Amino acid sequence: MRSLLVLKIFCVRLTEVLIVGPSVARYRVSWLEEKLAAVRLAVLALDAMPNGMVSGMPRNQLANSSRRGAD
Repeated sequence: MRSLLVLKIFCVRLTEVLIVGPSVARYRVSWLEEKLAAVRLAVLALDAMPNGMVSGMPRNQLANSSRRGAD
């Protein structure tokens, strides 16, 4: 009877690991893809500026956007 209980607990724990592990990995990949998208957007904005210089309000908006993407 005791060995059956141990076997059940082992199976439940194994199932939890098999379900939670890929879920955590998927979350991490999604998080990294969001960060890459924010960086791509910032690079595109810099490429669109003449001489690669950003000044004033666009610079502040770009900085705020990239900070939000990094959180």
